[in-house]
Amino acid sequence: MALHILGRCGNCNTLTSRSMGDAWQCKPCQDKKLAPVEPVSKTKKKLTAKLPPHVQDVVDGATINVKSYDEENGYRVLVNTSLMGHFYIADDLTGRVEKAFPGLNESQVQRVIAMFVARGKAAIARARLPGKPKRNFVTDWD
Repeated sequence: MALHILGRCGNCNTLTSRSMGDAWQCKPCQDKKLAPVEPVSKTKKKLTAKLPPHVQDVVDGATINVKSYDEENGYRVLVNTSLMGHFYIADDLTGRVEKAFPGLNESQVQRVIAMFVARGKAAIARARLPGKPKRNFVTDWD
């Protein structure tokens, strides 16, 4: 058991030394008679399920392509993998991941999906936004 002298108030996120069971609460929030809220730590948010090496290889070896942009759905991100085939990230991926890797538990499935979504967001960030094309020697010869 660790001894923590200071913690963050779950209501206003200020440093405090007042512990209310499992939660921390500062004096101003206690005076306002707010119920103590346990703050969500970063370790609880992060998916920490370790993936088997063959699953990690499939995710790392996936090809990510950014397709056209429309006003309703935004960018369409196409993922092509060796084992799972090709699919759009907007599709429901849970069934596809469970079918391709039947031995994964729920947190591992969610981690695989989160990794595909993160790679899709990175591909969108790297993609050139639609706009005026750059000048080059092919189009500017006249």
